[in-house]
Amino acid sequence: MEIKEISAEGLQKEFHIFVAYSDIEKKIDEKLEEIAGKVKFPGFRAGHVPVKLVRQKYGKGATTEVLEEVLQSGAREVLEKKGLKAALPPKVDIVSFDAGKGLEYTIKAEVLPEVPQVDFASITLEKPVYAVSEADVDEGITNIIRSRKKFTPAAPSHKARKGDLVIMDFKGSVDGVLFEGGTAENFEIEIGSGQLIAGFEDQLIGAKEGDSLTVKATFPKAYLKKELADKPAEFAVMVKSVSVAEDVKVDDEFAKSLGFEGLDDLKKKVRQHIEEDFGGMTRSLLKKRLFDVLDEKVKFRVPQGMLDGEFEEIWQKLQQAKARGDASLQRPDAELRDEYIRICERRVRLGILLSEVGHRAEVKVSQEEMRKAIFKQAMMFPGQERKVFEFYQKHPEQAEALRGPLFEDKVVDFVLSKVKMKEKSVTKEELTGALEEQQQEGHVHDENCGHHHEHDHVHDENCNHDHEEAKPKKKAAAKKKTDKE
Repeated sequence: MEIKEISAEGLQKEFHIFVAYSDIEKKIDEKLEEIAGKVKFPGFRAGHVPVKLVRQKYGKGATTEVLEEVLQSGAREVLEKKGLKAALPPKVDIVSFDAGKGLEYTIKAEVLPEVPQVDFASITLEKPVYAVSEADVDEGITNIIRSRKKFTPAAPSHKARKGDLVIMDFKGSVDGVLFEGGTAENFEIEIGSGQLIAGFEDQLIGAKEGDSLTVKATFPKAYLKKELADKPAEFAVMVKSVSVAEDVKVDDEFAKSLGFEGLDDLKKKVRQHIEEDFGGMTRSLLKKRLFDVLDEKVKFRVPQGMLDGEFEEIWQKLQQAKARGDASLQRPDAELRDEYIRICERRVRLGILLSEVGHRAEVKVSQEEMRKAIFKQAMMFPGQERKVFEFYQKHPEQAEALRGPLFEDKVVDFVLSKVKMKEKSVTKEELTGALEEQQQEGHVHDENCGHHHEHDHVHDENCNHDHEEAKPKKKAAAKKKTDKE
């Protein structure tokens, strides 16, 4: 193989390759001998067919197969010899192939940039620290009680209070016209649960079994159905029954009924769970801050092909979200394009950086970690766990798609273990507020929007914007449990 570099502009490389015909002929002969050992010809025993006959029948196919193998292996070999890694599959074009002369072809490849070493010890991140209180534990236990709450029918004269369960029929209208999905029968709602649009549940307080009343409420500005967003509505409500919650005594017996050794054990486990939740919030903030620092600290040119691919995928989703009426996207396309090209460039650069850091640190995703990831996926589909496991067994390439996020998490943990941490005590409100602010800026955790390439390129989950349909915090009163929107 003769290699000649004919072009080198930035990360774009082009090579001219010549392979002597004798080398190709040798591979063709080996391929034909392999075929001869398997095929059957009339009048010949299996494995004893003359190569001449095999060549007459299979020569053209064998030549085509060998050429494909030579082109594929040649592209890999050229990049390896030059110490380069392709950002995307190289483009291979045959210039000429003549029996007796040889094969000439070109390889065009956009390669990964050289990634500078980063002194992580020189980075200092402020780490928010929140100490879980007894009040948090009590609130956690209260939530458990609420999730296991039992109700008993109240007397017909009982007036509904906060915490009571009301079963009702209702019909909703806007400007006097019933709207789709605004009618329900035997709809259950716990007053104060916050499931219905603001103001609806409060107007049920004081209602008794058999009462008819009119509830007035306004849909949220960001409501899923644009035709109802920010519209005042009236609901004709018929209260069918009111039930009251049974009192629960929080003691050892209650804890044992939940499978714990006693109340102290329950409190301990609740505290651990809350600490894990706040630990996850802290890690999310640290990851965002780390990425912000790395984005400023580490600069290198990113492959245009990777940038284009990343942008096109996000751009399609943006256009879909814009067509659905996402208020944050109602801007000129040129403005959006400039903004998201910058976002995508950050994503690609951080992905390449994390990949290289992980490679240098020999970060690996074990089979056990992969099994746990698949198990976690299966648990998301109760009753269909077996089908999920079978799917990943039959489609190993889909299982490999889970490797990218695992790899990213391990690399991020590795980097966070190297940087300096400056702890700062914060309140619960400050911690959750910082996280909400981060999300409002458009930084979300969407594993499905990043590209995972051969070299373990991982996505920057903190610099992608979430543009799914805006989901209101509270369900609309006009939505039946079985209503399909």
